[in-house]
Amino acid sequence: MLCLLGFTLFTIPASVTADGWRRERYPVEVTVKGNLTLTGDPGTFNIFIQSNFTAMVPTQLAHGNYTGLFSGEAHVSNETIKFRGSLTVNESEFDVSFTVPNTYPEIPLSGEEEHEHHEYHGCYEEYEADGELEITISQVSAVPKEKTWVKIKGYVNSYGGQPAFGWLKAHAKFGEWAKVHAFFMPGDSMWGDGEWGDGEHSFRNANVTVEGNLTLTCASESFDITIDANFTARVPEEIESGNYTASYEGWAYVTNDTVQFKGELSVVDEEFLVEFTIPNTYPDLPKEYCTASGELAVIITRLPVARFEFALYMVRLVNASMVELNYSGNDFYISGLWDVYNITWAYSDEDNFNMTVKPVVVNGTGEFNVTNGWKDFTLDITGVELIGGKVFFLCYRSFVVPPGDVNDDYIVDIFDLVHIGKRYGTTPGIAEFDFDLDFNDDFEIDIYDLTTIGANLGEEY
Repeated sequence: MLCLLGFTLFTIPASVTADGWRRERYPVEVTVKGNLTLTGDPGTFNIFIQSNFTAMVPTQLAHGNYTGLFSGEAHVSNETIKFRGSLTVNESEFDVSFTVPNTYPEIPLSGEEEHEHHEYHGCYEEYEADGELEITISQVSAVPKEKTWVKIKGYVNSYGGQPAFGWLKAHAKFGEWAKVHAFFMPGDSMWGDGEWGDGEHSFRNANVTVEGNLTLTCASESFDITIDANFTARVPEEIESGNYTASYEGWAYVTNDTVQFKGELSVVDEEFLVEFTIPNTYPDLPKEYCTASGELAVIITRLPVARFEFALYMVRLVNASMVELNYSGNDFYISGLWDVYNITWAYSDEDNFNMTVKPVVVNGTGEFNVTNGWKDFTLDITGVELIGGKVFFLCYRSFVVPPGDVNDDYIVDIFDLVHIGKRYGTTPGIAEFDFDLDFNDDFEIDIYDLTTIGANLGEEY
């Protein structure tokens, strides 16, 4: 398994916990062989396993042979045993997921009646699994193209060399098929002027000043830094102008010159998204994405409502001509024909707006490149400025990665249905709309998107 977690343009998955993408890791092919012990209510069983899969390992683990410890869980069905857990090799730990055929009829399974709420899985039993394995780590390019899929999410942070804000998603099968979409707004903020409604709350623009200390957790290290920033945010109507104490939860991206924050402020039982930047006066901070949290003193000054207009670009891969791994110096490469649209919203108040979609490029040639150890990406399309950004989620698998896993917990389940149900019927320009749920990119979360999740319900990867 190679899966890295982050958050979307409008939402942070609440059910996913992670320490962020540890940037000092790289994708490899892993072969494991040895004996594992399965422990559960039906008893304890020793089995021999041998499997080949992809994973993301710490850079200090070079290609070669090792002995390591597996600890995790096993889902035993009539046909297969699915393992999910972690491997510890030379004091370095990384997540893995793999499947072997079930050749052990003596391992009991639960009855169908005990698992009615998992009927899409059929009859299976869960066990704890652990043991010592012989491990071989080798180049990931050895994985057959016809079996290898990749799922990528990233932030768009530049357009034509200038700041931009948005995100990108890519889903591809090496050597055969790809789908890529990007949505971004030129400038350093996603906010316009005026009000915004989400069906439950109304939001208004406000000046926000934050002061205090936040803790940044970068890989295995933590750092305390001082915050003093002023910015504009969309604040719930229920929050009046005044002084507050608030908690911050989110992410921080550290560069040589700045620390850029994106996350949520919680004020008097209300939450709202914020983004702000401070100078980087901490030379010891790693130059990477970190989690950030802490308590801040907040001053909120609401701004008067005014008519406003904002625009973003949508980029879509129409037809892929090449989908390759390790091509011409790139970690991942897609070439083909692309469409680019300019989408404009003009608001007169929080409930009334007009949306205009204009084509900028139709069937233009272009390339999607992922470089720098799967950290950076560019979209170079004829007729538009160069688009650049950072990868924050990567899932690299030797079998199908199904659509519909909204909260990135590696299974399409009821939580994904609930997530899309809350946003059903929304369109761009409404705060609850989430581009990541618009699977057919028709600018509406509708029955097609709901049935996409329904059709894949129970699929794991």
